[in-house]
Amino acid sequence: MAIIFFQVQKKNQYKKDIEENTRAKELANSEFVKLLDQRPIYGDSIYKIYIAKFGEHTKIVFLRKGSISEIQKESRFFLHLYPRDKTLLGESESKSPSFDFKNNVSSFTFKQSKYFVSSTNLPDIMIDKINVGQYGYRGDSKITWQISSLLSAESIEEILKINKEENNIFKRR
Repeated sequence: MAIIFFQVQKKNQYKKDIEENTRAKELANSEFVKLLDQRPIYGDSIYKIYIAKFGEHTKIVFLRKGSISEIQKESRFFLHLYPRDKTLLGESESKSPSFDFKNNVSSFTFKQSKYFVSSTNLPDIMIDKINVGQYGYRGDSKITWQISSLLSAESIEEILKINKEENNIFKRR
């Protein structure tokens, strides 16, 4: 009887936790809160990076928990995509077209923690590798943060499968 009692208590606590989590997501009032249940394609002490579908668009999302500095708020991101189809590069392009974007930071609160988000839409091309980082403050072209190594389509595809965010732009050949 004692074992049954504790199993019922455990199951009731699990249900309560699920309900509280669902309510906290509703209170966050942000489409980006879904990322908290997913694995990032990259993460370090500065940002976690996600790729996910939001409506019709596939976005790359930079997420930071806690606080964000004025420098981070006002610095733009660089996004270099290495397409599988090299003919998309054109003669004047380097090995990767640039999709740099101004930091469009927004925030939400989830379970008393503040999260800051910056994102941009990814183009609808087959991507082989990604390089991302952030330039310096107010037009300074010095790089203040960047990923430690290029992100490959294969590693991104594996994480997207786990996250149930599969996307054709990262499919293997």
